[in-house]
Amino acid sequence: MTTHTRVWRSVYYLALLLILTPLLDLFSNAWPIQAGTMMWRFGFLGLLGNNLLTPFLGLVLAAVAAATLEQPRVLKTVAVVNFILCVVVIAAIVLFALDALQLHKNVNPQVLERFETGSAIAMVKYVLALIGFAILGRSALKAAGKRGEHGRSRQKKESPEAGLLIR
Repeated sequence: MTTHTRVWRSVYYLALLLILTPLLDLFSNAWPIQAGTMMWRFGFLGLLGNNLLTPFLGLVLAAVAAATLEQPRVLKTVAVVNFILCVVVIAAIVLFALDALQLHKNVNPQVLERFETGSAIAMVKYVLALIGFAILGRSALKAAGKRGEHGRSRQKKESPEAGLLIR
C-alpha cells in the first residue's frame, strides 16, 4: 500500500465523522423520540433540514476518495446511500409541510411571520439537499460504471508484453 493510498483511506474516516457526528447530535438533542407528536416531529424535521449539509459533504468526500482509489463498489455504495437519502428527504418534505400547515393555525400571530419564514427556509434546504443527493448518487453510479468498465477492459486487452518497449 502506497502512502498516497493510506492518506486517501484515512479520508474515509473523516467522511464517516462528517456523516455520523451531526446525526448523533441531532438524535441526542431530540431524545426521547416522540414521532407521534406533531410539535416534536416539526421541530425534529426542522433540525434535520439544518443538519443535512455536513453529512452530504462527508458523502462527497467518500465518493472522491473512492474515485481516486478506483473502488467501484464503494462508489456504488455511496450512490445507493444517496438514493436512499433522496427517499428520506422526500418523506421529510411531505411530513414537514403537513405539520407546518397543521401548526400554522396554532401559531401566535406576533410570531407568524417568523414561523412562515423559518418553514420556507427549511423547505428550501430540503429541496437543495434532495438535488445534491440525487446529483451525487447519479455521479457516483456513473463513475462506478466507468471504473468497472475500464478495469474489465484493461484486464482483457493487456497482454504480458503490453508494458514492454522492446520485444
